[in-house]
This record gives sequence, C-alpha cells and structure tokens, in this order.
Amino acid sequence: MRTGFHGKCVVALVTAVLGPAGVAHAQQSPVVVLSPPSEATLAERGIVTFSLTNPTEERMAVVTFETPFAIADDRLAGPEFEVSDATGHQLPYEGRQVRFGPPDASTFLIIGPHQTIRKNVDLAADYDIQAGGAYNVTYARTLRLLRASGVEKVKDIGPDEEIPFQAVRSNTLTIWINDALMTGTAAPILDAGRR
Repeated sequence: MRTGFHGKCVVALVTAVLGPAGVAHAQQSPVVVLSPPSEATLAERGIVTFSLTNPTEERMAVVTFETPFAIADDRLAGPEFEVSDATGHQLPYEGRQVRFGPPDASTFLIIGPHQTIRKNVDLAADYDIQAGGAYNVTYARTLRLLRASGVEKVKDIGPDEEIPFQAVRSNTLTIWINDALMTGTAAPILDAGRR
C-alpha cells in the first residue's frame, strides 16, 4: 500500500501533537497553545495569547502561580517563556519576580472537562524584544497538577501537601515585532481627503 504525501503529513502531525506516548499521554496532560491575539497591532507589539486546555473528561486543577494566570494584568510573575531571536539567541527574562508561598486551596485554578482558558501576555514588558523582527516563543514548565478525585481535595490542601508534577510544553510561536510600534515612531496616517 502506498502512502501519499498527505498521509505522511497526517501521521507526522499526530506524532508531533501526541508525542511518543500516544493518545493516553495526550489525554492526561493539559494542552498549552500559544497563538497571536486577534488584533494584528497587538501581535506586532509582543502580545501573545496563552491557552490552557483540559483535554480530559474530568476536572483538573493547576497551581495558578505556575502559569500566566497568577497576575491580573497582562504581565508575568516570573520567567515562564523561552524567547529567542531570529539567530536562536535566548533572551533573558527582565520582568518582575513575584514570590509566592506554598500552594494552598486559594492558589488552584480548576479547569473543567474540555474547557479552555485564555489570557493575553505582554512579552515586550518582560523580554527585550523592542528592537523588532522575528522572535520564537515557547512555554515550557513543570506544573503542579491535580486530576479527577484530587480536585475534590483542593479545599483541604495545606502547605505541606505533596502535589504531583506534570511537564507541559507549548508549540513554538514565531512573532513579528514592529519596532515602530514599540518606539512610537510609526508614520502618521494621513487623512485620505487631504492632498
């Protein structure tokens, strides 16, 4: 049986998404996706949309401060992303470093079955990408994660509780920064009626 180009692409895509462990692995891990925001000018200023999805039939709970959801504004609490320039040079995190205590019931974010939660993140506020051009962004963390029956115990979790860890990694998103938008030197838009 011959496998065409399309068939090979589908197999490669499934392998890339599910990884070597296959479907069972994908069903147990939260799925993190980075995408450009809906407005092009936001994307050109270094804002990305972070999405966290529970792909299972049961609820999950993650420690909020290990995700971008820890802080109400679009800023980060610590170095959560890998950001590199077009040459592959890793950019250091330059943002604030918020210290949190041990996780307790108030620090968990509960995600329902097949629920996706999103947040815009302003990378330009925390990484030196103002020069413009192309940058690659990946979210790679180890999260403390409770599944199924463990979610029911969230209200009883104390600071000494052992919480299982789960490594998660997003896609790599390439963003294009418009340096004119970053520096405020964009050319003014002329009124079409004036000559």
